[in-house]
Amino acid sequence: MKELKRERYLKMIRPFYNDGGMIKVLTGIRRCGKSTIMRQISDEIREQVPDPDIIYLDLDDEVYRDMTSPDQLDEEIKKSASKGRKYLFIDEIQNISGFEKVIESYRKKDYSIFITGSNSYLLSGELVTKLTGRYLEFKILPFSFSEVQEYRGINGISRDDVSDFNDYLIYGGLPKRFDYPDVSVQQRYVFTVIEETKKKDILRRNKVRNKQLLDQMIGFIASVPS
Repeated sequence: MKELKRERYLKMIRPFYNDGGMIKVLTGIRRCGKSTIMRQISDEIREQVPDPDIIYLDLDDEVYRDMTSPDQLDEEIKKSASKGRKYLFIDEIQNISGFEKVIESYRKKDYSIFITGSNSYLLSGELVTKLTGRYLEFKILPFSFSEVQEYRGINGISRDDVSDFNDYLIYGGLPKRFDYPDVSVQQRYVFTVIEETKKKDILRRNKVRNKQLLDQMIGFIASVPS
């Protein structure tokens, strides 16, 4: 499948590509496309800046499975650094407890920093207390309906505005689901993401004991028109 260039967000972030004084934070629910946008940013920088020193760490990669401390993160960044205009990309930053001091230290070294995070820590506003006045938050959403239709178009997927919109109302715009032609597989994928979000971002973080009650509440909220 061809990747959709999410111009809606890129045009908001482009003015800050070379701003070493502000940390660029991409937040949003799991699987909404933050990592894809961050890769697109790094690709554009490679095209625009002569010999950029780009450090890109995907902390969900198994290579960094044992990396949990700020010191380990700092050592990995130092190991990857070379000469040139410096850009630091860290995907799924919440995997490192206490990452803020490390990120702040590289901001002061004039690195242009981009980070993503999808758990409730970054979404809750707690980051404000750690990086007050030194970061810009870009809230990333799943595909809009117009993006869905654009994605279908560039990948040669048949389109029908009425049926596609009904499908969008029911199953939403998580980008990855459109890679699966079978509706039952799409349903399974969406359900898996919902369960992952409940487990990692709600139950674990808020120490919710009654999962059944939570499921009932989510079902009620989802069934009531906003």
